Amino acid sequence: MEGRPRVLGPECGPATARCLVLAEAPGERGAAQTGVPLHGDHTGEHFEQLLAESGIRRQDLFVSNVVLCSPGRRKPSRSEIVRCSTHVRALIDCLDPAIVVTLGAVALESTEHLEPHGFSRSAGTSAR
Repeated sequence: MEGRPRVLGPECGPATARCLVLAEAPGERGAAQTGVPLHGDHTGEHFEQLLAESGIRRQDLFVSNVVLCSPGRRKPSRSEIVRCSTHVRALIDCLDPAIVVTLGAVALESTEHLEPHGFSRSAGTSAR
């Protein structure tokens, strides 16, 4: 993904956040343009609306992606997810969040490689 916009920095949230939100990858029309995960596109609008309706402040979260570079208009490949997993592991180790929230099947499945959890994409049910 050389030459692709990378999204990881202070705009993601405070290092003291107790909740880490992981989405799939920076959106081509959102985070890849704004530098802020889940911001600036349709998905970002939905995320910000969800936070507002839930009474959760974005500045209390650390928001990132399981793939840190924008794959453009396609889903990230398995090899891209695996290559980024060391960065995601380091992020989790550094933040030490009480809660990790995955948004979408790609994010959920990618965390299985970091620490087996047994959850599947079917309605967030446990595969155990």
